[in-house]
Amino acid sequence: PTMEAVVTVDGNLTYVDWVVYDWNNFQSMQFAMRYDPDLFNVIAAEYYLPNLDNSVNAINDSLILVAWISDDLSNGSTVPDGTSIITLTFNGAAVGDCDFKFTDTPIFPIEFYTISGPVSVTFIDGDCLPPTLGGQIYFDTNLNCSPDPDEYQMPDMLVKLEGPTTTYTLSNYLGSYNFAIPEGTYNLSVVDPNDLWETCEPSYEIEVSFDQPSLNFDIPIQPVADCPSLFVELSTPFLRRCVPNTYVVNYANLGSTTEPDVAIELALDPYLLFNSSSISPSSVDGLVYQFDIGDLEPGASGQFLFKVEVDCEAVLGQTHCIRAKAIPANYCFIDPSWNGARLVLEGTCVGDQIEFTVTNVGQGDMTDPQTYRIIEDDQIIILDEIAPLAAGQSIPIPITATGATYRLEVDQVDLHPGFSAPSLTIEACDPDGDGEFSLGYVNQFPQDEGDYFVDYDCRTNIGSFDPNDKTGYPGGYGDAHLIEANTPLEYHIRFQNTGTDTALRVLIRDTLPLNLLDPGSLAIGPSSHPMKWWANEAGVLHFLFDPIALVDSTANEPESHGFVHFKIRQRAG
Repeated sequence: PTMEAVVTVDGNLTYVDWVVYDWNNFQSMQFAMRYDPDLFNVIAAEYYLPNLDNSVNAINDSLILVAWISDDLSNGSTVPDGTSIITLTFNGAAVGDCDFKFTDTPIFPIEFYTISGPVSVTFIDGDCLPPTLGGQIYFDTNLNCSPDPDEYQMPDMLVKLEGPTTTYTLSNYLGSYNFAIPEGTYNLSVVDPNDLWETCEPSYEIEVSFDQPSLNFDIPIQPVADCPSLFVELSTPFLRRCVPNTYVVNYANLGSTTEPDVAIELALDPYLLFNSSSISPSSVDGLVYQFDIGDLEPGASGQFLFKVEVDCEAVLGQTHCIRAKAIPANYCFIDPSWNGARLVLEGTCVGDQIEFTVTNVGQGDMTDPQTYRIIEDDQIIILDEIAPLAAGQSIPIPITATGATYRLEVDQVDLHPGFSAPSLTIEACDPDGDGEFSLGYVNQFPQDEGDYFVDYDCRTNIGSFDPNDKTGYPGGYGDAHLIEANTPLEYHIRFQNTGTDTALRVLIRDTLPLNLLDPGSLAIGPSSHPMKWWANEAGVLHFLFDPIALVDSTANEPESHGFVHFKIRQRAG
């Protein structure tokens, strides 16, 4: 078991959370925390563990003593990893050379007991924070590299700080960013979200010292071209049959001009049955649901919830996909040499046949043949070419169904704008109707979601499961889970409150292999609850849900789950 003192600062107030891990069946605990009374005074405490409010005392204005006994001695108290059991509020900003140290006293030894007996707990003391650097990212509409009253702030911009340490953060909905960093000289920059933006300078040199504990530096960002660029992404904690499952749908305009009359289109798997949504669909066409959003200014974003039930007739382990598309979908940079052709794929299971179709939906004719591949489960069985198609022309590619999973990949036409890589997978085409078909192959390869305005969420329905896990997409080929170089990666982290009381504050830490992944490409996606995040020079991602009010599983199992989803690119080479 581990207890960590997590220190945060807000103005002249300091918050110290005792965050615990592997905290199972604890009956009692006794310990102390020491702090500097010349710098801080305890002014408030919030307790998230039953009976803890009667167990904490401040002694001599420098020592906090804890003597706690669980209200359930038979089973003890259990809380999920990353849960704060108390938030202490101090008057004074914890910036500089100071700390909050777990300790004992001559008459107050450290003792921890579970239902199995005494245990040793690892303490991680809380260091005071270094100086802070913050500011706002703003849309420099008049291109003068200085903030003006009529210019507005840009949210969701990835900000990078390089120096003695390197760290990343994201500007919030007001365009504000903030770092707490050691003394030193740093280079501050904004990672351009796409090719439509640039800053006045590639980076800005900043000097940070304890003599000036709070620095403000605003960063202008300017458009390279005038063009809207829509973005959409969706995710869900999991899919279970016969019950409602909630998807979070995020959307934004990453472009430099307003996009009018935006809508989000969701195309459902046949086994996903619409239940409800936080905004009403404006139209329904079979399995396609459209939601009108309205005008989106540059940097504007939003979110809605969408609930589906997985058909009870679905086989356990079957994969179900939802395709999200932001419309109108447009490309900002088009090569004048592009022939105007654009290939899209369709596929259906009809009896003992899978009928794939490739269609040129573009305005121009194909000028060259394109390679296509048919993959059966994890083996390429057909490698061939499609003859040039005229605009509007289609070509069928029939496959005899055997119960295997079949995937069609087609190379997009040369010089096509964006990042489309057409692919389509058909699972559970069962010609005999005996329920014998392969499972688990849909996510071994990436989906066709390279363009910002389209996203796929392909999820395997599950029965019993580990409520706290991390899953990567694509899953990779074979037992070694091989993934092609330069393939963007997605990660999905799930958590559940399996304790006995509501979790009010949750912190998730995830360590990235920096030799393989590029933290400068981080794109934080949907999450179950509002949160803030940051990443440090060691590649450790922090996701802080505060407040979260995550109920325990015994009180409300469906509402006891949470998740966060993010994307990142591999390092070149």
